[in-house]
Amino acid sequence: MLNKIIKTLLLIAALIILLIAVFRNNIVKFYIENYAGKDLKAECKVNKADLWFDRISFKDLTVKAADYDVIAKSITVKFKVQKEKPLFCISDISLADVIFRLKSTGNTKSVSGKKPIAIPLGVFAKPVRLNLENINISLKSGSLEINSNFAIIAEVSRGTILLKDASISDLDIRSQDFEITNLNLKRFRKNLYLIRIPRIRVKEKKFENFFIPVKANVNQLLFPRAKNPFLGPAGFVSAKCDFEGYDSLCFNANFKDASFEKIVDTFAPEDAAVRGLFDGSINACLSAFKVSKIQANFINKGNGFINVKKESSFVFLKNYLDAPSYNALIDNFKNYEYNMGVISAGKEGNTLNLTLDFTSDSMGRRNIMVNFHDVLGGTQ
Repeated sequence: MLNKIIKTLLLIAALIILLIAVFRNNIVKFYIENYAGKDLKAECKVNKADLWFDRISFKDLTVKAADYDVIAKSITVKFKVQKEKPLFCISDISLADVIFRLKSTGNTKSVSGKKPIAIPLGVFAKPVRLNLENINISLKSGSLEINSNFAIIAEVSRGTILLKDASISDLDIRSQDFEITNLNLKRFRKNLYLIRIPRIRVKEKKFENFFIPVKANVNQLLFPRAKNPFLGPAGFVSAKCDFEGYDSLCFNANFKDASFEKIVDTFAPEDAAVRGLFDGSINACLSAFKVSKIQANFINKGNGFINVKKESSFVFLKNYLDAPSYNALIDNFKNYEYNMGVISAGKEGNTLNLTLDFTSDSMGRRNIMVNFHDVLGGTQ
């Protein structure tokens, strides 16, 4: 009797392997269409597919479409069949030697009307080991180009992500006015990582040798308090990034004695000048890959200076301000010395509200609000 059962199971397994071998390209296409939410018009090929009692693997997977290519040397998914619920759960996902290239064709379709992707979370009831090795990414859209190679080892379970190890090598981001060259991330010890950026170019200005420590906790990345050359010699910044589930992320940054002088001097040196040290914070959240929250507050209590020298960097504000308000902003912030200043921003629906409120003992108060309509996604 036992021999008959074993033979039957082996026959079923052999049949499944045969079906996977015959229909492997259709299986891959079905997955991408239904779980990646793509209207797939692509060529899918799998050179080899193997099925064991505890795993399934694909060798030499190729997906080619008009706006992207995916080439994977090896993909392996390990799973367990158990007595308790869920009866089936994934235990390990491994990708090795993967190349992902994405290029903008200008024919991107709107997917706002589609239903959210349904992820069968039951199969992730127990911790899943995620192993991504030698993953190459190449993205191109207009003048923006991003190229990188990375590796990640993590545990994922019902919305909980625990980073075990990660590395990024030679991340390059290039556009017309901005460039990051050879960004690297390596583990320093335990859950502490170090980001090194050899060079950043903003327009014609260049900055070298940035070092950013990062601490990885469960569902959280911490950026300990550190100096930042963009924020002046006295400026400090600390930050944290919280991610829960698979489609939500929140970022919080706190600033102490931060100066915006170098930032303004980098982006608009001929149009404006600012001086003054600010304390404050920025809070932002993404939900379902759309901005759901933005809140920023900065305050200066130690005097400062603002001078709008030219209008060229501010002309876009005419789209959001009436003529009297725009002229007041330009005229009232020429050679303006203040004793206290508050800058705040917040999201209401798809509108970003920015408020500038400055007080001067000798030159009076300046209070202006700008409502940037329809610049953010998310719920109303």
